[in-house]
Amino acid sequence: MQRYDTYRLGELTDKSFFFDTNVLLDLFYTQKADWSSIAYSKVYKYLVNRQIRMYIDNTVLSEFINRILRIEYNLMQSMSPNADVTFKMYRNTIDGQDKVKESYDLVNVILKCVSLDGEVLNPKDVLELLVVDEIDYNDKIIEHLCLKKGYVLVTNDVDFIHSQADILSANHNLCPPDRL
Repeated sequence: MQRYDTYRLGELTDKSFFFDTNVLLDLFYTQKADWSSIAYSKVYKYLVNRQIRMYIDNTVLSEFINRILRIEYNLMQSMSPNADVTFKMYRNTIDGQDKVKESYDLVNVILKCVSLDGEVLNPKDVLELLVVDEIDYNDKIIEHLCLKKGYVLVTNDVDFIHSQADILSANHNLCPPDRL
């Protein structure tokens, strides 16, 4: 298990990288220019310019699309607090359907540079992931894939702090500066 600060990216040119949902949101759906969106934009640009392999899977795509819809739903709720609209109802409104289409369009953009790993878990893999601990099931799938394929996980998510996968992160809680 290795931890890499984004400043050490140049040491990893022989690796393949797997992007977590939070990083994809920073890259393709950010509504702010904060430290994480800036840091991961530099990582993405570096990898694209050097044609280094980048991956995601269907778990990440599902989370990405659903998080965009949840963000938009919460925004609508904050702007219209008296609206009596559930999340599922919102998804079927004109605005909700527009946001679904926008998220699908973003997936099309992502897939132009990032490959989709289509690994399917077998029953043995699933049973190995059914351990109650601090990491949720989707994150277990991501960690499993990274370990199996040797991907470096690009994430900002501190839920991966005890992960056995190699991680590249701008989050100093995952990759403290003293480990550089």
